[in-house]
Amino acid sequence: MSNARAAFSERFATLELTLNESYVQDGALHEIEKNRKAQLIRNGLAVVAFSYVEDFVRQRIAEVLAGLSSLGVSFSTLPERIREACTFGLLKPLYNRASLIADPTSRTVFAQDHARFLASTMALPFQLSELSFGYRGSNVSAEEIAEILRAFQVQAPWENIKILAGRVGLGSLSPESAFTNAAKRRHQAAHVAGTITPIGDLIAFVNEARGIAFGFDSLLSSALLKMKRRDAAFAAGTKLDANAVALTLLFFTNGRAREKVWGSARARATAVDMATLESTAIPRADVMGAALALLGAMAS
Repeated sequence: MSNARAAFSERFATLELTLNESYVQDGALHEIEKNRKAQLIRNGLAVVAFSYVEDFVRQRIAEVLAGLSSLGVSFSTLPERIREACTFGLLKPLYNRASLIADPTSRTVFAQDHARFLASTMALPFQLSELSFGYRGSNVSAEEIAEILRAFQVQAPWENIKILAGRVGLGSLSPESAFTNAAKRRHQAAHVAGTITPIGDLIAFVNEARGIAFGFDSLLSSALLKMKRRDAAFAAGTKLDANAVALTLLFFTNGRAREKVWGSARARATAVDMATLESTAIPRADVMGAALALLGAMAS
């Protein structure tokens, strides 16, 4: 598992547990002190929850950019929007981030390091700066997520995130709106005194965030895999959508762990427990380039 995925999974598992604690929830109307503390904690969690998704987007795209650097192809063969983001598009994020560094020497070294990444695109092997995507502003926006996926030739990015999230039981009416609303909650909690963050919004965002992350990662990883495999249609500009993402589902039902490929009527494999099934299912998913989703218990 990538570091970005592992961190995201661990953080949201902890967030989910925290939201079940009594100290996060309001008490009776007369419990004024308790309710003020709960309000304060929920405001902090609103900031943290959004930052977890934002960090995942930035760290996962950084991992994918590192993967592109190791393909052994020339920079000129990459999709045009990726080339643009990693060259001219890098200049503004580089300036903005360097400006935040107070120490002049450290600022110079930071600029030099990323300038080397930029210059390396003229030869092999090249390295791509992690600032190329996800750092256009101080926070990642819904449009920036769409721009990242469009650079990797994904059409209708948010619509396809919605489709993939729905296939693994993490669907919402609008993942884009869920992300935008979370960004607003984060801003209000951080900057508006007296903000009250409803706990229901935070609870709902746990699954919304997981769906956003799953859809974003699956589409991005599918594009990277096509470049690794020198897919001729992709190289010619063919767009990606949710149907291009192979999907393996793992779930537990009728006393057994089961592995099922999305679109298939029958389980491909079963085992007495999930750990045993994962030991064979994960390598199979890797071979077929499939996104892997571990679901809750399902009815037969």
